Amino acid sequence: MAKAQIMSIDATPALALRGVVDFISAGDVEDIGGTNDIGQFPGDMRVFAVDEVVTRIGEVLGMICAESIELAERAAQLVDVQYGEPSEPPVFTIEDAIERESYFVDPNVRTKGNIDVGFESADFILEGEMKQGSQHHFYMETQSAFVSPDEQDGIKIICATQDPAGVVSNLALALGMPDHKIICETKRCGGAYGGKAPWGSVFATWVAVCARVLNRPVRCQLRRETDFQVIGKRHPWLAKYRVGYQESGRIVAMDVEAYAGGGCTYTDTPADTGRLVNTLDNAYNIPHMRATVYSCNTNLPSNTWVRSPGTMNGVFYMEYIMDHVSRHSGIDPSVIRVTKLFARWRHNSQWNDNFQCNNARSVGPYERKFTN
Repeated sequence: MAKAQIMSIDATPALALRGVVDFISAGDVEDIGGTNDIGQFPGDMRVFAVDEVVTRIGEVLGMICAESIELAERAAQLVDVQYGEPSEPPVFTIEDAIERESYFVDPNVRTKGNIDVGFESADFILEGEMKQGSQHHFYMETQSAFVSPDEQDGIKIICATQDPAGVVSNLALALGMPDHKIICETKRCGGAYGGKAPWGSVFATWVAVCARVLNRPVRCQLRRETDFQVIGKRHPWLAKYRVGYQESGRIVAMDVEAYAGGGCTYTDTPADTGRLVNTLDNAYNIPHMRATVYSCNTNLPSNTWVRSPGTMNGVFYMEYIMDHVSRHSGIDPSVIRVTKLFARWRHNSQWNDNFQCNNARSVGPYERKFTN
């Protein structure tokens, strides 16, 4: 019920089951002296939804604590939640966000050269659109955590995370305790592909609040279908471009507008958009370029890092455009590419600081293929 008002939450039927311990929600966070706001930006990420508009599909309203997983799942189905009508139509797709101008911040704009001069010097101008969907992390172990209070009024947590420091920071906010009273352990790292970095910390916070309120150990591991519903995924992207090239196949201008589906919070989107901008030129020296990147606010779980966030998209866009020019001009795509490669090293270029690129033209057989 994205964008719907929470009218009431009644856990009485669930709590009537023998073995059900408690229903933990946003009010309990306040009762233990913590804050329900744990995002990197104020108001960006809530521990639990409160009596206001639901921000996304899959937002967690609270946690049922019980003596067994099976009992907790059964009890959760008995919690009665009443919703009002959505305050406005939800935004689910990038196209919806564009139509509604639903963006977190002003676009990230990067320019090089003079884009108008570049297109004026082009013999041909092509336009196109590229779209990439989202992607589940599908880590082998779903989100999991075991939290126990200690005798020094602290918390010890063993969890699946890529960011133990982030877990400590989130728990300190939500539990209202100093960092030094929180111990985070993880047995091993690897295989999470980004899904247990920020989102691993959010999940750990849900479990830790339950342990703090009950003052007893609490363990939780999500079922795969629940993990899919509540945890963010790879950012979907939509990109629109214009590219100008001369009859020889030399690309002289490129203008790209890209839109990232950020989900309901801005937390992890800057990393994706920033990396896309920084890698959009890939290994090629386009004299006149402009990139305009939008961060779309949608009513879905906050999307996050998945293997090469933003970088993969930027490289793909450039290579796709190279192929489009090749198909339109009839020139071998390798020739289109080799004519635009950077010199052996580039430092502090107008487009991307601190990027270095080996010149593939220095590879003899590759170069001779096009010069003989």
